[in-house]
Amino acid sequence: MIGYYNYTVILTYLGLASAVTGIMLLQADVGGVMLAIGLLFFAGICDMFDGRVARTMKRDSMQENFGVQIDSLSDLICFGLFPACIIHKMGLSQPYFVPILVLFVLCGLVRLAYFNVRAIEKKYNPQTNIGNYFIGMPITSSFIIVPILYCVKPYFTMVGTERAYSIFLAIATTLCSIFFISPVKVSKPDKRGLIFMIFLSVVILVTMILSYIFLNEFYT
Repeated sequence: MIGYYNYTVILTYLGLASAVTGIMLLQADVGGVMLAIGLLFFAGICDMFDGRVARTMKRDSMQENFGVQIDSLSDLICFGLFPACIIHKMGLSQPYFVPILVLFVLCGLVRLAYFNVRAIEKKYNPQTNIGNYFIGMPITSSFIIVPILYCVKPYFTMVGTERAYSIFLAIATTLCSIFFISPVKVSKPDKRGLIFMIFLSVVILVTMILSYIFLNEFYT
């Protein structure tokens, strides 16, 4: 079989499997948005650690390049296509919202491709002045942004402004798309940044679950 099958790619494959499962469940209308977001969270946690796990093994150039490519391809599905499907289910289900969802995935694709080009340039041209930072908001941030957008839904529903929520969701999704391809420099997280991201993820997940339990009627 072509490809590489060692422990360095397990988390990437698990994250992808989680996203594909979530997309299929959404299409089959099984489990609802909450389950899909839970699977998105799992994919996000896998992505946090897949690079660190990969660096524990000495790999040749082919294995390293393979890892970079599958990571980006997986990210496009996990944090581009999958979140777009969730957002579609959350409130952008009308046909006129489709361009916004397409833009979200497209900008994510462009951002990932640009990141790969930078990584290759830095590897083969060490003298190139490319700092240790991201250009544009990482597409993986969608696993935190989407749950936050879902958490605020009851506050729109309570006052009978579900239409306003759809507009809010459309604006937020468009802004995320723009941030993906914006020239803003974002520092790569160190160990403390990783711990903070995990803590933030847990807080958001717990908040979402409690909100869903106590405000369940407002999520329909």
